[in-house]
Amino acid sequence: MYCSSFQMVAISFDRYQAICRPLAHYRTDRYRRPNCLALTAWLLALACSLPQIFVWTLKNGQCSTIYSNRIHINLRKAYVIYFNTVAWLLPSLLAAIFYYFVCKTVWRSQCERVPSYSSGKHEMNQKVSYRTRDYVNRLRKKSLGLRNQSSEFDRKRIQTVRLTLTIVACNFFLWAPYCLMNAFMAFCPSLVNTYGNVITYILILGNLNSCVNPWIYILFNGRITKRALTSIVDSGAYSPSNTRMTQNRSSEAITLNNGNNFQRASIISNSIMCKNYVPRTSLSVDISKTQM
Repeated sequence: MYCSSFQMVAISFDRYQAICRPLAHYRTDRYRRPNCLALTAWLLALACSLPQIFVWTLKNGQCSTIYSNRIHINLRKAYVIYFNTVAWLLPSLLAAIFYYFVCKTVWRSQCERVPSYSSGKHEMNQKVSYRTRDYVNRLRKKSLGLRNQSSEFDRKRIQTVRLTLTIVACNFFLWAPYCLMNAFMAFCPSLVNTYGNVITYILILGNLNSCVNPWIYILFNGRITKRALTSIVDSGAYSPSNTRMTQNRSSEAITLNNGNNFQRASIISNSIMCKNYVPRTSLSVDISKTQM
């Protein structure tokens, strides 16, 4: 329960470093840092889950909690507040802060491309003079490859921001019913007897957070999904049986071609021999004798 939220914060922090602080992002190891962030998220989730060892017990083959005892009612309320804060509110707040700065940086990078005009005078636009922007724009117009590369980079960056923002929003809204129902069950136990079945179905929404992430990735990466499906279909077309049949057909075709070529070669050689052949007649024998 804690790990998915902490992983979301780790991804948000990694995107913040890559977009808002690109120099620091490239100074460090780009491939090692995500692994360190993921490991940190797992360790924090393990540490936050330690109270579960004391909350849940096994009695007569069934799982039960210590909250069934009236003595621990206040403890249940405290734990619900702790879980809602650590696993839901705090990660959502941190991710929202990181993505606020990410969106702000992306928006500024788009606005800096267009020079601003005011009453016929050139203005300064966020510490970048008009002459500098005009010079850069002229260089970009001369170089089509640089312009295409820049637009492709910006497109991928915006797509990454949209993808992660969707993941953050889904995490918040799917965990909201679960956390709110736990709070109602802790502070208003009478609701459990009245709406027990409805509460059970609502609590399932918290588990959908892990199920919806792959579908979000497929939705935002249609080209990769199409390429993967195409490779699966192509691999089925080149099965061992089809490959064997293709090899047999190719060997038969080669044999036929070799036979036809051999027949053609024999016909040509026979025709050449017929042209060069001179029959020995009695006249030729007599002429040879007279010459001798």
